[in-house]
Amino acid sequence: MTYLLRCVRTQTEALTSAGLSYLLKLGKERPGALFLDIGCCVGNDVRKAVADGFPPTQALTSDLNPGTVPTLSFYELNSPRGLHRVAEFWAIGHKMFKDTPESFPVTFVPGDAFDDAFIAPAPIASQPPAEPLPDFASLTTLTPLQGRISVIHASSLFHLFNEAQQLELAKRLASLLSPEPGSFILGAHGGRPQKGARTETMRP
Repeated sequence: MTYLLRCVRTQTEALTSAGLSYLLKLGKERPGALFLDIGCCVGNDVRKAVADGFPPTQALTSDLNPGTVPTLSFYELNSPRGLHRVAEFWAIGHKMFKDTPESFPVTFVPGDAFDDAFIAPAPIASQPPAEPLPDFASLTTLTPLQGRISVIHASSLFHLFNEAQQLELAKRLASLLSPEPGSFILGAHGGRPQKGARTETMRP
């Protein structure tokens, strides 16, 4: 069965002006500050950050592995977490914004944040990693970036999962965050006054 997700259908910039201002400030003041947009979809938020001054070579994005869904708006809910296949959002982003990997050199690392092979379970870092920063071009997982990311943006993401999965996702993202003062996670998500799943019918 195929479902339509409102957060994809109504995709807009979710990076708030306050969050963007602090991100840009950190990008200027912290040498080598890294920005990760996870659940990036077509990359509209990271493009806004780069257009406003964040260094593109210090930005990374991530979303699910490219699959076979034929449109931007649909997921096929066949996996345990309800996200089995996803359109090739990053490639669609290049087409939408009329850029290329050469003209917009932000690294895209596809993968499932719940996969231990993609983000290994780890505690929140208390000290910066001693190892050198890996070459972004060689990245196939986010695990080598644990304890290194200055700012993590995750929008229209947490509300796709149940409460236990949201907690697990929060722990995994926290493991990526740099222990340097001022590092932060931000984003916007849908919610309800009372916890629980919402069922709605939407026409394609």
